[in-house]
Amino acid sequence: MFREMTHTSNEALTNDQIILDAPSVFATAPHHEVSDRYGFQPTIDVVDALRYEGWMPVDATQRNVRDKSKRELTTHLLRFRRLEDEITVGDSVVELLLKNSHDRSSAFVLHAGIFRMACANGIVVADSTFGKLSVRHGKNIVDDIIEGSYEIIDEVPV
Repeated sequence: MFREMTHTSNEALTNDQIILDAPSVFATAPHHEVSDRYGFQPTIDVVDALRYEGWMPVDATQRNVRDKSKRELTTHLLRFRRLEDEITVGDSVVELLLKNSHDRSSAFVLHAGIFRMACANGIVVADSTFGKLSVRHGKNIVDDIIEGSYEIIDEVPV
């Protein structure tokens, strides 16, 4: 289970802030049990690509794990948005949600949608979703992930 995402400010998270709540974003290799067909793409590379396109991470979390060997590789979820406008409870905003893992538990998934700020603690509710990219981890997928991310971004109304 993910912990509750509660980042309420309209400020981009730094890498230091992300690593506190979602260290698996910074994995440098997959879990030792993945097959040799697994293509490793560090999530932070995708985070950096989204930042370059103006999508800033505003919240990060990862699953709690019992197996300590998977803590640095488990499923993680990040929320991204453009930071031009101030957001208050009741406002709707376009966000990207990025989910990934490096322990065989999740494919790389990027959702785009319009989310409404439900309360002051940062909880959001989907008003509508559009655009979804799901890529299984395999050999030579780095370009597919980055290119697919840009295709999702192009579907988002600005």
